[in-house]
Amino acid sequence: MDDLIKERSIKSCIALGYKDWQQHLGETFSRTRWRILLSAVMFTAFLISALMGTPKWLCILLLAFSLNSVAVKVRSLMGEMETALKGKKLIKKNIGYYVYFFCLSSIVELCTMLVVGAPLLLLLYMYWLDCKTVKMGDFSTLSTTFWVLTGLTAFATTIAVRFINTWEDYAELYIFGTIIARNRAKRQGRTKRI
Repeated sequence: MDDLIKERSIKSCIALGYKDWQQHLGETFSRTRWRILLSAVMFTAFLISALMGTPKWLCILLLAFSLNSVAVKVRSLMGEMETALKGKKLIKKNIGYYVYFFCLSSIVELCTMLVVGAPLLLLLYMYWLDCKTVKMGDFSTLSTTFWVLTGLTAFATTIAVRFINTWEDYAELYIFGTIIARNRAKRQGRTKRI
């Protein structure tokens, strides 16, 4: 898609990525659903095992598995694996531009997680309050229902957050296209000087 390889601002890359994401919602979900479900299962297992006090190595292993990449599926959906690979090779030359994009997209992701993840955050706050009262000598008030509710909420929240954040993969393709366009312009500028 030659449409990707143009000089653009970061804001327009994000806007175009979001627009593409909206146009391909159904296809994106159908192509990424198994990776997202696997990620949700692993994150839920990580969270429950971490709260129950299992060994740290197991928690780290579960967390690592939960961070599987959905980006590869999105890029193959767009048919732009080549643009992504070329753009990744040129990131070092345009590190400031990419870091700026990363910071802006991270702010959007954080806002998404805070809004969508509010029920899970409330449950974690309840767990923290229970731990505080147990340290003071009271009995734990958490029942099996709490753990089931926390597991289901973590699962649903992870699915929602991981799917919503696939927009960033679309936007990143536009960033890579801009990086490629900038590199071509620099090369052409050098050859004209010679």
